[in-house]
Amino acid sequence: MLVAWGQIQSLVVELTATGTGIWTYHPTSWNPALFQVGEKAVTAGPQVIWLIAVSVFYYCCLAVYGREQKMTGHS
Repeated sequence: MLVAWGQIQSLVVELTATGTGIWTYHPTSWNPALFQVGEKAVTAGPQVIWLIAVSVFYYCCLAVYGREQKMTGHS
């Protein structure tokens, strides 16, 4: 659920930014276009970054929660 929410948010932000002309990522070999919106491309780079960021955040939360449980003596 967390990964889906992160990907949806990332896609909405990029679509909004691309559609309004705030910013545009240019497709390259390391940041390919996923699809076109008008004449502008939505690229894979930001989507991959958000996929990784959400996963790192989740595992950091699990680590902090586990450490907190050990400190308070709960299992």
